[in-house]
This record gives sequence, structure tokens and C-alpha cells, in this order.
Amino acid sequence: PPPGFSLVLIITSNFPPIQLGFGFTLDAVGGMIGIHRTMAIEELRGSIRNGTADSVMFPENPRENMPRIVSDIRTFFPVQPSRFVFGPMARINWGTPPLISAELGLFLEVPEPVYLVLLGQVQARLPKPEAAIVSLNVDVLGVLDFDKKTLAIDASLRDSRINGFPIEGDMALRLCWSKENPSF
Repeated sequence: PPPGFSLVLIITSNFPPIQLGFGFTLDAVGGMIGIHRTMAIEELRGSIRNGTADSVMFPENPRENMPRIVSDIRTFFPVQPSRFVFGPMARINWGTPPLISAELGLFLEVPEPVYLVLLGQVQARLPKPEAAIVSLNVDVLGVLDFDKKTLAIDASLRDSRINGFPIEGDMALRLCWSKENPSF
């Protein structure tokens, strides 16, 4: 990278659940700021298949896992002069104890070209977390590219089981609304 200054700051805070209504609770918030950093979209897309997005989205045991977290952040948000990334994160649960938990981050990269990226992880443990027959872990990446007029959404099941049997699967959606080459 060229000489100069760059920064990635990820802040998270866990707290007792705040009731949102209809059984939903908010129990963690956070945010990310990247100065002279960009988002490596293909690396983030790969992270949803292998679970490395955990380093960005409310990492567990940050003190013990710091080398891995720093390495993943360098990979996902490499140095890029005059690029800026920022956005909020939240963890929302449903049920008591939580049957479904979602960690979501919405990140904006500016200036031109402008990207809006949704990074998320959803976990479901049914019918009860301590005796789950269905255990699903879905990682999601959505990328809205305003310059190319495209939307890409990828999702991947990982470490998931139904009644002890492993299940796997991926989903992809691509949309382009440019006048030259519209497609779905």
C-alpha cells in the first residue's frame, strides 16, 4: 500500500435485550468506519461460504481472536486512498430464549463509485435452542452498485442440520437495470 494513513474502526456493544415488539429484541449494536479503505466484494462474497464474516459482525472473544480478526479485516477492507466505508450494525433476536438471531450490517462506500452492502448472518434453532431439531446458519451478502446499476445478493447455508443430517445450499440473485443491458 502507498505511504499514508488509513483506519478501520469496528465498535460493538452488547447489553440486556431491549423489547422491540412482536417478540423481537435488540441486544447489540455497533458500527464500522473505514478511512482510506475499500470493501473487497469478492472476498466478502467468499466469507459467507466459510464463516469468516464472524470477524466483522460482533466477533466473539476479540482479545483471544485478535490475530484472525485483524487479518480478516485487512482482507475484507484493504487500503485504498480516498475511499471511505461506514455503517451501522445490529443484532436482533426473536423469541425468549432466542429461537432466531440475526446480525446485520449496512455499509456504504463513497465517493464514486458508490456501493451499499448488506452483510448478515441469521441463525435459527428450532423448536428450542437447547434441544434444536432444526439448526440453520445462513450468511448473506447484498451489494448494490449505483454506478453499474446492479444488485447482487448471495446467501449460503453453513454448519446447518435438520434432525442430525447436514444440509447445504447456496442462493444467488443478480439484477441489472441499466438501459444498455437490463437483466434479471
